[in-house]
Amino acid sequence: MPRAPRPVCQVASRLNWPVQQITAHGRLELSDLIGHHTLVNGNMTFVYGPLSLAVKHGHLLIINEMDLAEPAELAGLNDILEGAPLVIAQNGGEIIMPHNKFRFIATGNSAGSGDQTGLYQG
Repeated sequence: MPRAPRPVCQVASRLNWPVQQITAHGRLELSDLIGHHTLVNGNMTFVYGPLSLAVKHGHLLIINEMDLAEPAELAGLNDILEGAPLVIAQNGGEIIMPHNKFRFIATGNSAGSGDQTGLYQG
């Protein structure tokens, strides 16, 4: 499991907030955050991703290196971060209402100066 920055983990631990986290990359897709079907004992089972688990159970979701993900994929987070339900089409249209303790943190490594390259358009 990717590691969140130490101060974030310390705060989450002190507040007793469960954490779901993932490190972004150029090929990250929204489905990586939501979940996927997998074969378990001969049956297809939906395995919830970090976003689904965080929204459903009120966990803190941390996306490390968020600036490395494609902006078009990250746009899929907009409605959820504004409080809309998460609709999981891959799981029969399951609707997850955001837990009132759901929290979100994104990290990046721009050394505090933002993206000076102009490459990130999110």
